Amino acid sequence: MIQPLLQRLLVAVNGSENSLHAAMYAIMLAKQQNCAVRAVYVVDTATIRSLTLTKVLISEEGAYYAGNLEANGQRYLDQVVELGKSKGVAVETELRRGAVFSEIVKAADDYKASLILAGGTAYKTAFSGGTDELIDNVRCNVLFVHAPHVDKLFKLL
Repeated sequence: MIQPLLQRLLVAVNGSENSLHAAMYAIMLAKQQNCAVRAVYVVDTATIRSLTLTKVLISEEGAYYAGNLEANGQRYLDQVVELGKSKGVAVETELRRGAVFSEIVKAADDYKASLILAGGTAYKTAFSGGTDELIDNVRCNVLFVHAPHVDKLFKLL
């Protein structure tokens, strides 16, 4: 029996308007295609660690920033859960720590995602390694959501 193409959607959330559009898009897809959704936020501890090692930040500042990013990330994930509830779609969430690109790839692998959704330019730096690196590391499809009016479509669904 042929499996559906879309079974598990992983949406990368960073709090930007673009990433919330990607979350809305994922929720609409999940509702239409009857698939599962997981939202992932990555606390960029790799950059904080790098800034601490180069003495741009002292370790206490790094810990403070990481704590703030974690609190913000949980707020963003809660927002995506509420968006899902408003459309009758259950959204799982996951907060990770590390390098954004690596952790999204690991999260997709762990979840056995069939599609990663990211918000347009919101993840430009996370995926800045180029398409070759992306193709080599990700085992599923990636969709960059550029729909500027997805919020209006979301309200209609």
